[in-house]
Amino acid sequence: MNMETFNTHTARLKKMYESNDFNQSLAPVMDFPEPGLCEVSAGVNPVFFHGGGIMHGSIIFRLLDDACTFAAWTYVPDKMCVTKSLHIHFQKPVFRGHLRAQGRVKEVSSSANEIYTEGLLLNEGIEVARCTAIIARISAQFRQMPEKV
Repeated sequence: MNMETFNTHTARLKKMYESNDFNQSLAPVMDFPEPGLCEVSAGVNPVFFHGGGIMHGSIIFRLLDDACTFAAWTYVPDKMCVTKSLHIHFQKPVFRGHLRAQGRVKEVSSSANEIYTEGLLLNEGIEVARCTAIIARISAQFRQMPEKV
């Protein structure tokens, strides 16, 4: 994929992601610095804290999942990408600040239709979680993929 095609494709992915109603309360921002790399950032909002006063792991998981899936999607312009498995290591609790998830493609398997990724979540520059994920390419139509940006 040349850079013009990459830029058009990732602009469509970003628009699809950021305009999704599911993202309204988290208000994440997505960026694609290069093919195979996706960054998703969001502010820490106490509405996502559990009773112990720290961010619920589901939000951490979700940011890592989004970053890994969309990193894989930078290589897949014509199919859907979905998470097949994600293994996460929580390292530190999150109380405040700003989060940045980075998903990076490590290997693309053409025979198994899988993309292997790694993710890292930073809270104010400090690592709080990391993951490995397998992203599957599936033959399904885009439901909300905008045609033009």
